[in-house]
Amino acid sequence: MIEQDVLVQELVNLVVQLVKTRDPAAISLDELGELVGDRIISSAQIDLLIHAIEETGILVATGVQVDVQGLLRTVIQTALSLRGQGKGIGAKSIAELSGLSVGAVQLALRYADVLRGSR
Repeated sequence: MIEQDVLVQELVNLVVQLVKTRDPAAISLDELGELVGDRIISSAQIDLLIHAIEETGILVATGVQVDVQGLLRTVIQTALSLRGQGKGIGAKSIAELSGLSVGAVQLALRYADVLRGSR
């Protein structure tokens, strides 16, 4: 995990508490801005914060529509590729190979659970 400062860790903890009951676990940039409030935070800390939040499996929603079906397609293709290489399949390994964030991979997997439950 990337080295974090106290402010970033404090904010990550607040985010985790805020979204722990949401499904999918996500926070918008607007909500994140409200949590930061009037704290002084650098752009480097914001980058660390977003990365640290995504490492917990929480999706940071940018307000841009997400193509969940496309994400799922990429996740499945990447998982099949990993399996074909004899490698372990997990959210982190899929994210590393596909270029997606761990949060995006987990969102796609939750979407797959929803689809599976609707049968």
